[in-house]
Amino acid sequence: MANLTRTVSTLISGIILGAGLVLTYLQWQPFAIAGPLAPPQAPIGSIVGTSDRGGQLVANIFEQASPTVVYVTTRVQSSYPSPSTRQIEEGVGSGFIIDDEGHILTNNHVVADATDVEITLYDGTTLQAKVTGRDPGDDLAVLQVDASKAKLKSAKLGDSDKLQIGELAIAIGNPLRYDHTVTTGIVSSLGRTLSTESMRRPLQNMIQTDAAINPGNSGGPLLNARGEVIGINTAVEPGATGIGFAMPINTAKRYLPKMLAAETVDHAFLGISGVPVTPLLAQATGISVQEGVYIVSVVAGGPAAKAGITAPASPHSDDQGALSSGGDVILSIDRNDVHKVEDIASYVDEKAVGDTVTLKVLRESQILDVPVKLGSWPNQ
Repeated sequence: MANLTRTVSTLISGIILGAGLVLTYLQWQPFAIAGPLAPPQAPIGSIVGTSDRGGQLVANIFEQASPTVVYVTTRVQSSYPSPSTRQIEEGVGSGFIIDDEGHILTNNHVVADATDVEITLYDGTTLQAKVTGRDPGDDLAVLQVDASKAKLKSAKLGDSDKLQIGELAIAIGNPLRYDHTVTTGIVSSLGRTLSTESMRRPLQNMIQTDAAINPGNSGGPLLNARGEVIGINTAVEPGATGIGFAMPINTAKRYLPKMLAAETVDHAFLGISGVPVTPLLAQATGISVQEGVYIVSVVAGGPAAKAGITAPASPHSDDQGALSSGGDVILSIDRNDVHKVEDIASYVDEKAVGDTVTLKVLRESQILDVPVKLGSWPNQ
């Protein structure tokens, strides 16, 4: 039972707390800056680690893609170190040009609170930028600058659905203010889900790579061996080496029309936390099925709660972390069988706010069809 208790406790903490991550945006506190910040000198390119992983191929891709990458500088009003003190903090991130109309794709966390956004092109030209649209749930944003088409070289967007684990991955960005730095690695894994802050939408279907990603890389492109953008560099695993994450470019392409139309993208929300049903969990809770998702908690006032989806009275029954019985088990969503929480999350992600889905649930000994009208993710 002790092993079962530890297993269930680990499962719960994994789904509720999620994996930690560090968003790779470099923010400089005012007290850390001795004098005015100098603009980056361009073009400066640093090719790292190419001798064993592509050599001339990576050099050629860098030469082709680097002019599409921009250096993003943001300024945020801050009350640090006291509410009576008003200071300006500067931050550094990356982005890349996606068309000849001056649109630039980056991470939302790079520009989220900025009062002023400035970008520097590869040739050293500095331009004011405005935030055109946002997708906070996927940590994406589109900027726009007013520049002649001759100065704007657009990145080639690839197809992240065709990625294979083990293929070449190339990151270009501005880590720690070293502008237009390129690092190489491979696609280490696909389909990762990263939890961020409590009650914020997890980042889904992320690309994992061992290409070096550091503060300042946020918003820069991850490229394949054809020089096509396959992802937007977003985060790293804290305390780890060689574990970085990029948002797939197909996710960005899906929502680009809305962001280009100056809209903020909203995502459908179900409002549950759960764990996959296993034989050990079924034994511990008295569940009569061997597959599905066991509901651990339901967000108060959320769509699932309003539809009557039931969670245990408390997630844990004792100090050892043993899981309480009494929660619903989701067996399918719109007749699509579910085996893990990601099955539900990926299906809901394809839906729009206001859509209705039908959950087939096991409640005690009854099988019920429960319609749920999807809401909007809070705190996006």
